[in-house]
Amino acid sequence: MAKYKAWSAKHDQKLFEMKADGVSYKEMAKTLRRSESSIANRLNKLKRENSFDTFLNIPVAPPVEPESTPAKSEPTFIETISFEHVLIAAVLFGMGFILGASLYA
Repeated sequence: MAKYKAWSAKHDQKLFEMKADGVSYKEMAKTLRRSESSIANRLNKLKRENSFDTFLNIPVAPPVEPESTPAKSEPTFIETISFEHVLIAAVLFGMGFILGASLYA
């Protein structure tokens, strides 16, 4: 079993700089004398800890809490009117014109 080589702050900083410069994992591994999987694992760990964003001075947004749904208020008069109500009113209105016209004929 291979001996684990601990990561130092100096190596983390070098890793950050190389990642920011777009250096490949293969080149990072060669420079830091580690395996490519070690580089990938360390970057993933630092990403989970938001260390990478902190190093690059990228603001980390606070977690967003879901908005609570406001309590439903009573519907207004206009919201309660349905198509059927409008249809009935139109029919009755029309009948009123017909009846009214026949009274004056």
